[in-house]
Amino acid sequence: MNNIQSVSIILYSSVSVSKVESSIILLHKQSIMEKIIQHREQLQYTEAYISDMGVLKNIFQQIQNCRKINQNFGLPFLLAKKDNEIIAFASLVMNEKKEISFKIYDKKGMPDTEKRSFISRIENYFKKNNTPNFRDPEQLKMSISRMVSWLNLE
Repeated sequence: MNNIQSVSIILYSSVSVSKVESSIILLHKQSIMEKIIQHREQLQYTEAYISDMGVLKNIFQQIQNCRKINQNFGLPFLLAKKDNEIIAFASLVMNEKKEISFKIYDKKGMPDTEKRSFISRIENYFKKNNTPNFRDPEQLKMSISRMVSWLNLE
């Protein structure tokens, strides 16, 4: 009988330690997930509006180290914001093959994880949008030209 009680106690102890270890692992996983969720919640994505163009122009000028913008500015369509401040934007541009593509302009210091998240959002938005600027190269060229002229009026 003594042997059976000992075994029971050992098994009970093992289960008890196992539950504690499982609880610690679950708490650790929960902590990691909360950090990931908090990190993701800090970034907000919005469409670009005319009211955003002054800020986008400044970001572009700082990155390109130029006084006036040029065709490389493109036609902004999506923004990444952190704490209501624009930290990056995506613009429709014409690539070397004369195809519609996009370029990202971001403030220095944007972490790679945020860049990857933003790129993923841009790619999905780009694929789903069927408006003329996203599908007609001639329309996009004209829109970029008008945007650049308007923003360089100062």
